[in-house]
Amino acid sequence: MSEQCYNLVNVYNDKYNTAVFALKALESLTACVYMSGDFNCRSSLWDPECENHRTVAIAIMDIAADMGLDWAEPANHGPNHMLFNRDLADTVIDLVLLEMAEVLHRPPKPLHHYQEQSDHIPLASLVVIKPEEAGPPWLCIKSGSEEEEKFLEN
Repeated sequence: MSEQCYNLVNVYNDKYNTAVFALKALESLTACVYMSGDFNCRSSLWDPECENHRTVAIAIMDIAADMGLDWAEPANHGPNHMLFNRDLADTVIDLVLLEMAEVLHRPPKPLHHYQEQSDHIPLASLVVIKPEEAGPPWLCIKSGSEEEEKFLEN
């Protein structure tokens, strides 16, 4: 049985967008089935209170698409970064990106009861990793053999 490698990527994107630049270098990362973390990026795509979809958000979605991933909208979607400064609005900057086929079937769930003193609400995800379905072994007739000759005669 051949071994397969699956990649799970955790992201912390700082104010210089270091993670986005690093992810661009990983665009060819194969078998990436999950990416999540604090992307520190607001966008109208995932935050209904945000009015724009800027370049960094576009880059995140492009990189994800190149890896076969898409944003998975959490169940009971709402802000997941609760600011300690109550004069500022809470935001959505923590994202979960799953394989496109899984986005609608397995939405992440906010775990409010685990937030405690953090300013972030944890998001739980179920990631199903199945080895490629093994089909029947490939059968072939050796080129130039008697078997090939008989096969071609029929």
